[in-house]
Amino acid sequence: MTQELEKAISEVMKYHPNLSIIVFDKIGRWLYMDDEFKYFKFDDRIDQAVLEEAADSISTFPFIYQIEDKKKRFQKSLLREQIKKQLEPLVYDDSRGISRVGLQPDFNVSHIIGDLTDFVLALLDATPEKRTKVLNK
Repeated sequence: MTQELEKAISEVMKYHPNLSIIVFDKIGRWLYMDDEFKYFKFDDRIDQAVLEEAADSISTFPFIYQIEDKKKRFQKSLLREQIKKQLEPLVYDDSRGISRVGLQPDFNVSHIIGDLTDFVLALLDATPEKRTKVLNK
């Protein structure tokens, strides 16, 4: 993240403290949302020059960024490790050195554990409606 982007995020958060997701393109059009993907109307109090400087500091467009505070990131990291520990015995039989899910013996089971962990975390982050829809497929 560039310093210009950090400055722009701080500028927008002064007026929209629930800011969570930022999307912008190379000509400086911005879209900002909360965790529920509700858009904020552009606020004239936000310094447009700060937003343009942030757009100029990025080389890949469209640019999408999700804001997570350090505490939330730390909690998610701990949860990820706990989920992995719970999944490992279900996927891999450590005493026999084999996979329980029909994978080839040389397949790195850490990939499937990582994918399952990501899936569980996504379900936990999803709204109840989305969670029900995914689980009923």
